Amino acid sequence: MGFSAKQEMAVTKCTSGEEDIQIPLNFIQRWALGLETYLRSQLQLQNVWALSHVATIVGFVCYVYALVAGELELGGLRESSYKLTMLSMTVTFVIVMYRANFEEQLVINDNKEEVIVKPKVMSVRELIQNDNALLFATILLWNFTLESVLKLLPFVIYAMINLSSFFIQEVIPHRPLSRALLPLFDYLELPLLTVASHFDLLNMFSLFKESYESHNGYPSVIYFWVWCLRFESSEISRSSVKALFGFVDGIANLGFLPNRLHRLYVDWRLRWTFLIPMDYKSAYYSGGDVDNEDDD
Repeated sequence: MGFSAKQEMAVTKCTSGEEDIQIPLNFIQRWALGLETYLRSQLQLQNVWALSHVATIVGFVCYVYALVAGELELGGLRESSYKLTMLSMTVTFVIVMYRANFEEQLVINDNKEEVIVKPKVMSVRELIQNDNALLFATILLWNFTLESVLKLLPFVIYAMINLSSFFIQEVIPHRPLSRALLPLFDYLELPLLTVASHFDLLNMFSLFKESYESHNGYPSVIYFWVWCLRFESSEISRSSVKALFGFVDGIANLGFLPNRLHRLYVDWRLRWTFLIPMDYKSAYYSGGDVDNEDDD
């Protein structure tokens, strides 16, 4: 596949003159721009993105069906559907990261009165703060670990949300059905993302168990590092931890714990509150009433 001169150079157009200034790009940028031009001439990246979401959902449904059926002749279906789902998820985020890093953007330079057309490239700092980049890293990790339905569930939820948004806002944007579905979509989007973040947290414990059984802790370390980066930048990820602490608080404050053990829990919880702030305050965290109680 050959590249034309237009594909190999980024063109800078000066509004003050008639000549165009050509800015050479490195090999990766030239290859990316050429590939994008070719794909746009054959396919629409947005359509490929939507089809990859459809394949993710279809593969997940087939995988769950094979798991529930549990028959020996469906073993091939289970393996192939899991691979299809992982491949579709990978393709989806390859497109997302490609468009985030190599699509052309307009940069206006007011000093020189010029408009520069060039690829936009994310820095390392932007990458580690970008949720899509961290999700892409998670998918790459899942490709090298054991199959599990828990690993697929968050991305299936993302696929359902993205497909619904694409259908409402791109396929039927100005029709009555779109106006009717949009409030329902806005109402369900945040709860679904919260459920996905809970599955992310469950995947951590599942991966710890998998690493213990395989005597290989590298996947757990990598996933924990990626999850911590998402926890730092995403309020939805923090909500899953808050919900977990809220559940533990409810169990610990039922009154069945001995006073000494309950005091230890309160002290531990007070220290962790500084690291993971909660949205509510509990009277148990004051410490005064508990310290005055007699030990059992």
